[in-house]
Amino acid sequence: NLEQKIALCEKMEELLLETNIITAYRKSIELFNEWKEIGPVPNDKREEIWDRFNEVRTKIFNNFKEYNEKQKSEREANYEQKVLLCERIEAMVADDALPTNGKDWVVASQKVLELQALWKTIGMVPTAVNTEIYERFRTSCNKFFDLKKEYFDRMNSDLEENLRKKTELCVTAESLQDSTDWKKTTEMFYDLQRKWKEIGPAPKKHSDQIWGRFR
Repeated sequence: NLEQKIALCEKMEELLLETNIITAYRKSIELFNEWKEIGPVPNDKREEIWDRFNEVRTKIFNNFKEYNEKQKSEREANYEQKVLLCERIEAMVADDALPTNGKDWVVASQKVLELQALWKTIGMVPTAVNTEIYERFRTSCNKFFDLKKEYFDRMNSDLEENLRKKTELCVTAESLQDSTDWKKTTEMFYDLQRKWKEIGPAPKKHSDQIWGRFR
């Protein structure tokens, strides 16, 4: 029995060299379970052999405990970082913070992509809040890109409507271009020009062509 317990002491001491703290801890438990299966040793050696074994076992346990506390602290810090990222995205999708033009939407999109990349560099958070914080971030990101899509869909629709209106002005102008009723036609052309200025931009690919036609 003494020889077996000495062998277990040696194995336990080898675990101090194990770089993976979790692995060392798990193996120490296995060795302790083996220890309990071995019968008694001579009385004059009992305390000495147990102290040798338990001293190393305690060191490994303390290493594991310290590791867990450090992990817990790091995960809580990671959680705080992810909360801040969520708050930044949520601030961007607030009604009074939304971009008001296409250029600003592009800039804001780049910021969101950067925040998503930053999210991936942050380590794990406490298990209890992992799903909650991920869903919060994902929901905010999805909302941003949904709002962006709505804006550009609406803008494209407005551009097409503006093209339709400008085309109608062109047709009207073309119907008047051969008129010799100078006074009346001049007033009508002034009116067409005024209406043209009131209409917003047409799609870029048609902008020069429709303006050239009207001019």
